[in-house]
Amino acid sequence: MDAELPETPLAPPPENRKQEKLMMLSLLLFCLLTAVGNWVFGMRKPSHSQSQAESGSKLAEQLLSEKVDIGILTVEGAIMHQSEGGFGGGKGASGEKLVAAIQQAEKDGVKGLLVKINSPGGTAAASQAIYQRLQDIKRKSKVKIVATMGDVAASGGYYIACAADQIVANPATLTGSIGVIAQFTKLQGLYDKLGLATTVIKSGKHKDIGSPFRPTTPEETKILQAMIDDTYQDFVHAVAEGRHLPEGRVRELADGRIYTGNQALKNKLVDRLGDYNFALEQLQKMTQTGKNARLKDYSKPSFNEFLQMFSTRLQHTPLDTLEQASMVHLQHLNKIPLMLYY
Repeated sequence: MDAELPETPLAPPPENRKQEKLMMLSLLLFCLLTAVGNWVFGMRKPSHSQSQAESGSKLAEQLLSEKVDIGILTVEGAIMHQSEGGFGGGKGASGEKLVAAIQQAEKDGVKGLLVKINSPGGTAAASQAIYQRLQDIKRKSKVKIVATMGDVAASGGYYIACAADQIVANPATLTGSIGVIAQFTKLQGLYDKLGLATTVIKSGKHKDIGSPFRPTTPEETKILQAMIDDTYQDFVHAVAEGRHLPEGRVRELADGRIYTGNQALKNKLVDRLGDYNFALEQLQKMTQTGKNARLKDYSKPSFNEFLQMFSTRLQHTPLDTLEQASMVHLQHLNKIPLMLYY
């Protein structure tokens, strides 16, 4: 028999090369997940393991890091300190998460922020927090900010826009509504008809101020009006500073009325008329990043937030879930009896 000659190695077919690439990607993904797993589960271990968890977290951040020129921030719906809808969406804009997003954009070294606003307003404190954080990032990091308005950017939505270097509105945008409001529904008459009564035991005569079960006294009306006036002054000052207008002129415009985009432009409450794309072009010119600017939407959950949600779910027991359900019910009491709204 003739001796068999050794076969000459051939190049692997394209299908095999694809399989090799998939295997390499799978291996990289496995390494990443391992690092993430160490970080997630390391949070439950003593401090020695926490350093390993931090290393895994930093590794994951480095692998997923990207250079960003312009950040996009969306303020959608009613503005509250905390909201079930996250950054934006049908259930409102979370002031807490928006502030965190601004801080992350600053860490990423963005040159500009495009703030998309479609909101009728919200609580005074949440609106102030977002406004102040935008002011901080302008002053400390020299970040340029352009606000672009959708269907409505009124009250607290307009308050946030005043932190921008430039405000762009559509001609039919509803904006303005510069003012503060606190309102109460009185149920005493209805209770009397139904034969119901409420017993209140309080530490001081004003502890149940704004109660729906009794009339508001003249003294309480003065107290509430003083609160409204104080918060209103903050709003007027923010508009005057952001729009470079005298406070006297702002007060003439700030009687609570709303304006169209066209009217707001005539009254110098906005700078330009245009849509989202026009606003983005303006920001690209201001930051000198051009049309090839790298964008990132900070209104979407970050990698760290995803990990936190995942680890939180792992740590929850059925008892934790029951406790959370009861706390959600109790949190409604925090909205009673008084909240100031822009």
